[in-house]
Amino acid sequence: MPFYEDLQAETYYLIREEPGTEIKMVSVLMRTEMAVLLRGYLSDAEDFFKDKSDHFEEIVEELDGDMVAVFESIYAQEISEED
Repeated sequence: MPFYEDLQAETYYLIREEPGTEIKMVSVLMRTEMAVLLRGYLSDAEDFFKDKSDHFEEIVEELDGDMVAVFESIYAQEISEED
């Protein structure tokens, strides 16, 4: 099982926190000595801290630069449509 401290800054991940739960898209915004500040996307963007030593079920995929660009384009378009 991976730990939150395994996630790298400025990188987007698809993760599953618990067995059988939905996949979440997260990015690491900041790292402190004891915690990691993550941003979750899709249903509602939210920022939250996780203890570095906490583990989760799996990293489903680390997104490459091309996939991040596609996501950011879609995400920005959806946000502008809401305004």
